[in-house]
Parts: sequence; structure tokens; C-alpha cells
Amino acid sequence: MSHNRIKVGTAEPDAFGAISPSLTSDFGLTSVSDGKVIGYTTVGGWSGVPTPSIGQRIFYSYQSITSYSSSAYYYAVNDNLIWMNYGHAIDDTTYVTRQSASGTTSPVTNTNWTMSWRLLSSALQGKKIICEAVHMGRECTGTEQLTYQWAVGTSSSLATSTPIGNRAQQNQYYCQTAYGHLEVGASDVYIALKVVSETGNISIQNYTASLNSYVTIGIIEE
Repeated sequence: MSHNRIKVGTAEPDAFGAISPSLTSDFGLTSVSDGKVIGYTTVGGWSGVPTPSIGQRIFYSYQSITSYSSSAYYYAVNDNLIWMNYGHAIDDTTYVTRQSASGTTSPVTNTNWTMSWRLLSSALQGKKIICEAVHMGRECTGTEQLTYQWAVGTSSSLATSTPIGNRAQQNQYYCQTAYGHLEVGASDVYIALKVVSETGNISIQNYTASLNSYVTIGIIEE
């Protein structure tokens, strides 16, 4: 019968027309096992490769968990958005350390507030990092709005920095999420949320505003 002439590799149909090819003898795949998929490269040909997966291992997060008050210190363009230290739920110093608010890129000098994060190359070199944040400052009404974006630099102030990720905005009605991606090299780097533009007067968070704000920083695992 004509259908019995069909082959898959070297495997032929049996008396009932069923074909049972072998990945090893018929296709030369010697590295296929449970949990792998078949992949092809121009150098090695067909082989079994690990099943692809993407995950995220969070090593730092912020969400306000303690009531506090703050004075009206206002943001300006190129300032770092600052975060009250009450609320740092995960802070693994193997990967990251907080940098206290100070200098010309912070609206206030105060060790109770964080203005940037230092990513430690000793644990993160070659790792891909994802940053995510929503920021709500105080006194954002009417036409007032604040645009912010993640940035990376070589000093804790990030007076000179490189923007990464999308621009996000806070106005009277909503706050958007800012994302940033980077790969850590051989040296420590600093990251922060920078004020890109501002309309009106928006000040640092009080407890009520901080309830709508958060930060997470983690490793992308592939």
C-alpha cells in the first residue's frame, strides 16, 4: 500500500500503518530529556535545550506601612523623587543599598528619606535588572502634573544620569507606572526616579500620598 512507503527518518510503518520514530536513531538527538525542548543551531544542529522561562526575583521593595507626616518641600526638574524610609519591606544588602536624601538633586536633606539605590556589582554583575515604580507626590490639583522616569548613573545624586524606560506621569486624576531595564556591569551603579518635567508645585509624599506609591527592583531570570 502506498501509505506504507512513508518514512520518518529511518522508521517505517508497521503492519497497521503506525510509525514510531526514535529521537536518537532517526533524528540524531542525543541530549533530549524530560523538561527540554528541541532546538536548532547552525553549529550543533538539532538538540535538546532547557525549556525557556522568564521570572523575576525581587530583592528590594517599598510600600508605605507606617504613618508619617512631611513638610512641603517641592520638586524641581532633575530632582530625584524621594521615599520615606518607613516602608522598605525587603532590603537585601547583598544586592542593593539605600542612599539617603541629600545634595542638589534632592528637595530636602534628611537621612529618614531615600533618594537613590546603589546596585552592587559584586552580586549583580551580568544580571539583567527590572525596576518598577508608581510615585504620588502631595498637592497635585487642577493642572499640576509631574513626569518622572528611571535613570542610571555613577553617583548617588545622579546629577548626571542616563534615562532608562518609559516616562510616567502623576496628575490630579492618576499615577502611571515607570519601568526601567538595565544590565549591571563590573562597577556599582546607582538608579533613581528623576523628575523630567513639572507643572505647578508638587511636594514630597505624606502618608496619604504614599499609600498609592510603590517601588520594586529585581533580577530578570531567563
